Amino acid sequence: MTEMNLDALAKAGRLPWSPNPTARDLDVWDEYEHPRAGTFTIDGTTVFFLALTAVGERLSLWAYTCLTSKEAHELAVAEFDSTASLREFAERLLDDRRVVFVLADDLIIRRWSVADSKGPIDERAIDFLNSVLESVKDNRHPTRMITAKLAEVDVATTELVDA
Repeated sequence: MTEMNLDALAKAGRLPWSPNPTARDLDVWDEYEHPRAGTFTIDGTTVFFLALTAVGERLSLWAYTCLTSKEAHELAVAEFDSTASLREFAERLLDDRRVVFVLADDLIIRRWSVADSKGPIDERAIDFLNSVLESVKDNRHPTRMITAKLAEVDVATTELVDA
């Protein structure tokens, strides 16, 4: 099997669970109002997807990886006893693999990037978001930068209070 061109997996304006016009055979593993985890195929390759953040928020972050034929076959019959066990499995699956990160705005794909680096999926997701911030930094008005930093402080202080 030839490896799929991950740079071409996502297209702007598409839904995260159908990131490309050639995506077929959607199999949703977790759904609440919208698919949050599952698989689809593109040109015979099975792709696993996972919403890394809450889907109901304006911005959402998604991760995708290609599965081998053996993995796709094994996962077609996999069962999970809870959403938490599915999430644990999915995060382990995404660790140390080539993934595509997608940033969606109101469930519409806006930005994406292939991550070839190794490591935990959450650390690589942060790297992706930092690269998105860097790419837009020069085009941002200072007032918007202040608002963005206030949002970061809000999240950080909320986490401190909740801990």
